[in-house]
Amino acid sequence: MSSVYDTALTSKGGAGARLKIAGSVFTWDFKSAAKIVTSGRTNGVKISESALYRRVLRHKVMAKSGKFTTKRGSATGTALVKTVTTRPEKAKRLQKVAPLVRNETATIIPTGKVAYACTAHGLHFRRTIKLDAHGGRDITDWWFTR
Repeated sequence: MSSVYDTALTSKGGAGARLKIAGSVFTWDFKSAAKIVTSGRTNGVKISESALYRRVLRHKVMAKSGKFTTKRGSATGTALVKTVTTRPEKAKRLQKVAPLVRNETATIIPTGKVAYACTAHGLHFRRTIKLDAHGGRDITDWWFTR
């Protein structure tokens, strides 16, 4: 493993968030979403934070060949995220989600090219980002149940 990418983070939670897909528009409703808790390490430093999403976010996507691409500039809505970090430093912040999506800043909203698989019971998203020519990559999965 490359020390540059010595990162292992796991995020869990968010139950109650709803995703509605209508044509080429994703609508995220976070009104009943549970906190998302992230923990792990990066370059030996422990990371611990929680994020609570609220309100609604909409954005357009383009789907082709089992993948969709978020039209980042189309992100709108009133969605907010309250993040509380306890490690490595204590911090709290409240941010609008649409600008985070538009700038492709860290958020739970899948952006970039994302593969998807739909079954009778759920939906799975997977985004793989190639980090370098030596096999470094970032893989993120999202699972939704009906």
